Amino acid sequence: MDTESAEENLEVIRKLMERASVYRLVASYSAVIGGLFSLSLGVFFYLRSVPITSLKYFLSWMGVLLVVDCVNTFFLFKDSKKRGDSFPSRRMIHAVFAMLPGFLVGGIVSAVCIFLYRDSVNASIFWAIGAGIGLLGTSSFSPKSIPVLGWFFLLSGLLYFCWRETIGKFTATDTIGEAGLFMAATFGLGLLIYGLVSFRKEKS
Repeated sequence: MDTESAEENLEVIRKLMERASVYRLVASYSAVIGGLFSLSLGVFFYLRSVPITSLKYFLSWMGVLLVVDCVNTFFLFKDSKKRGDSFPSRRMIHAVFAMLPGFLVGGIVSAVCIFLYRDSVNASIFWAIGAGIGLLGTSSFSPKSIPVLGWFFLLSGLLYFCWRETIGKFTATDTIGEAGLFMAATFGLGLLIYGLVSFRKEKS
């Protein structure tokens, strides 16, 4: 039974690798949309003229995540129907479970930062770290650009966390603005650049 299960997993991974370019093109659309939303919302929080609670900050980003997930699911569904595949396919489920540990860690730790400590900056940092770990979990079958994006998120989060807990801890005054600027720079510019580069590469 273990041998059969291993063979099935290898077959799923092989098919994922064969269709890597298709998934990269689908991801590029979602990345551009997610990048634009993240950049806009991050800049809004940085430039806002009225106080905003950490809970409203958290819920705003959950809204962006929901929109991007819906867009990504729509493109995957459309692509699956176009090719006559089932939805969700075994390949998609395999990819989701590969990313799940990182996203789960990032989501839980960031929620603790918000609801227990009202710390929007560290919540944003752990979103980036969790997203990075999640994307790196797909390294065995995803296009090379996905792990690169994962390393960008992971290193951005770790480096900013180390800086903030040492030098930056004594200079930050507007935590919501600081958190928004971090999100605009990572999820905003990072996703936008990734999406545009990937889209241009696939089209060419």
